[in-house]
Amino acid sequence: MTQEQVGEVFGDIYGEHYSKAIIFRMLDYLRRDVTEWLERSLESYYPVVFIDGVHIKIHRKQSVDTEAFYVVLAVKEDKTGKVLGIFNKPAESALGWARC
Repeated sequence: MTQEQVGEVFGDIYGEHYSKAIIFRMLDYLRRDVTEWLERSLESYYPVVFIDGVHIKIHRKQSVDTEAFYVVLAVKEDKTGKVLGIFNKPAESALGWARC
């Protein structure tokens, strides 16, 4: 999404207009959070792991296609849940599942 599109979505949700500078700061903050999440360390053992595929419509190059997102969830030994990863593959396939 462009900064303008993000601003429109926020405007629709919160009923306020956000300047490009504010949107830039929010996205920059979000990028840092995502980078930190992607670089976090994982535990060496999870008793239960779930992997599922979700199909989501994605806008790419003037068209909208449905793409597969593989979601990997785990249950830790203390019985709390954790998202281990979300992986995007254009199409659901055996190879895509094997790479999760």
